[in-house]
Amino acid sequence: MLSKSEKIRAVAISDDLLAVVTHHRLIVFDYTQPGRVEDNVLEDVRIDLNDAWTPKSVSILQVESTDTLQSAAAWIAVGGEGINGVKLYQYSNNTGWNAHRNKRTTLRCPCNTSAIRDVGFSQFLRDNKFIVYGVTTESRIFSWIVCPRETAGPVVVSGWELDGNLGQNSLYQRAEIAAVSIFESPSERPYIFCAVDQKHGSQQLRTFIAPLNGEPIDPDTEWKTLPEGVVGRHVLKGAATPNGRFLVTVEDNVMRLLTTCGAHEGGLTCLEKSLDWPSSLRGAAKDVSAISISIGEHDGGLDVVAVDGRGHLVSARVSVPKMPVSEPLSLTRRASGAPAEMPADLIARELHGEGVEEEIRIMLG
Repeated sequence: MLSKSEKIRAVAISDDLLAVVTHHRLIVFDYTQPGRVEDNVLEDVRIDLNDAWTPKSVSILQVESTDTLQSAAAWIAVGGEGINGVKLYQYSNNTGWNAHRNKRTTLRCPCNTSAIRDVGFSQFLRDNKFIVYGVTTESRIFSWIVCPRETAGPVVVSGWELDGNLGQNSLYQRAEIAAVSIFESPSERPYIFCAVDQKHGSQQLRTFIAPLNGEPIDPDTEWKTLPEGVVGRHVLKGAATPNGRFLVTVEDNVMRLLTTCGAHEGGLTCLEKSLDWPSSLRGAAKDVSAISISIGEHDGGLDVVAVDGRGHLVSARVSVPKMPVSEPLSLTRRASGAPAEMPADLIARELHGEGVEEEIRIMLG
């Protein structure tokens, strides 16, 4: 399927679909079909614009749907170098998955950018809208609120930009945004979580949470830097749980589970106690992909799995009594009622893999 000169640049997976990006193509597989995965190609499209654009990153959002025309829908975002934006592809499932070639679009950046090295989606739908974001090699974040349509391509409702460097251009001063998660708090307010690697010794930017209210984000008043005693300076990867109650970070030799809470001056921060466990994960290097984190919610707990490009895998099961489970993402309007805040209850942790066989109970709050 791939020529000798064609290398895989990035991959992404959802409940049904597997997306592979090479130097030239986007290849989408429906791996739920019987037979070999490579035989179930949903779409194989050349996207390099005759070598004028080099894909670098890919992400998938798959949701349920109550529309009569489809039982599920999916979007694939592709970022890269040479085009000023993010390419967005749309798919639907009725009796089987189909690609909508007439619903492709490019989410344009309002100004010239460097390469889009990371792309992703919000972990929520609000009024049938979702957010797509792209992170550049210069640690600028571009984001678009997207409203899908049944009979035409999606519409961009609005967008915003965040300069993770605070205007600092010197490599000594600049940090790198290692990961972004856009999530809703338990009170259903949207936030952005940025995990930061201060590998250049930057004092300008640390891992933070900020609200998304449709207005430009003021770093002086709205960025809530997470406590230094909880989050280190070199965060390799991070993610928020779908219910917005926890954050997961990967640092040198350790993974952490942080509990979000309200900040005294408004917004979100996290408790100054965390659950930590050993990690052998390493960051990206030449020809080695970055770390990927998957967080699954179940009744009364979380399953955290992380893997790096060298094949190292770390998993943990966290018990959170009385924790509500997020509803599956669906193209329907969500109820307006906000879930109750989670009490500071007893949290148990069970670790699996990496030769760790222990159970630790820690009282939070």
